[in-house]
Amino acid sequence: MTLEEFELIKVKAGSYRYHSFEYLDYESVADYKIIQADEVLLLIYGRNQENGIDAAYWAADDVRILAEGVKCLGSETLINFIPGEWKEYLSEQGFSDYAMYREYWIDDIESVLSLPTYSLLEEQEYEQASRVTKSVKNQSRGFHGESTEWIGNWIKGENTNMDDITDCNIIVHRENGQVAGVACVGIYGHDSKKGAVLWLRELAVLQKLQGKGIGRQLIMQSIGYGKSKGAKRAFLMADDCNINALGLYKSTGFIPNDEIEINMVSNHL
Repeated sequence: MTLEEFELIKVKAGSYRYHSFEYLDYESVADYKIIQADEVLLLIYGRNQENGIDAAYWAADDVRILAEGVKCLGSETLINFIPGEWKEYLSEQGFSDYAMYREYWIDDIESVLSLPTYSLLEEQEYEQASRVTKSVKNQSRGFHGESTEWIGNWIKGENTNMDDITDCNIIVHRENGQVAGVACVGIYGHDSKKGAVLWLRELAVLQKLQGKGIGRQLIMQSIGYGKSKGAKRAFLMADDCNINALGLYKSTGFIPNDEIEINMVSNHL
């Protein structure tokens, strides 16, 4: 798929009732194929390298059209951003849950006090940070860890899928001089009337060190980082099944809301 084709499809997707193209960038799907692009369905298909699974991005007005289109693809195909009212029908058609990500917010980080100082990841530590993220793969459904290249690109602000994000960085916790925990952060929403938002994109702590307060420390350090960059609010998304992490987020002031990103996988023959 060419960049021109992708840009045309992304614009056209906005004319459908629902679609999954909003946060998608061309680099993520450059090798995808256009399966269908007409008045009833937009469908592109390829390999999601980050999650190691075939995936389809789509735009449709009718869940039945989407289901039939995806069934023509591989037997295990990931589809993201499913509307809540479509979930039951897709389940009946043999689709299973892949992940359900819920929004968590702190509406006023100025109220969060006694924030510890933070340390930032250094370039020579990118590979260590990657290993930390991969050590906790599958603790959240759909999470498989990040590559060294991804770590570097995040700090450069090159793989965020957001146009207005700034100050991308990685907060780091070290044990005996080695990276033991990371928090990927960035700031967006600079023009919002409610104030800019700290995005806690990812949090990972080596499994053998979990339960020792490192995750909590990284969250509080991330909030401190956000404050230093002018953020007024904080945001993250978490899988409903990641019970331990949800307890941590709530205990540090994050409050869940009703906004859920539903991702499903087709399981037909």
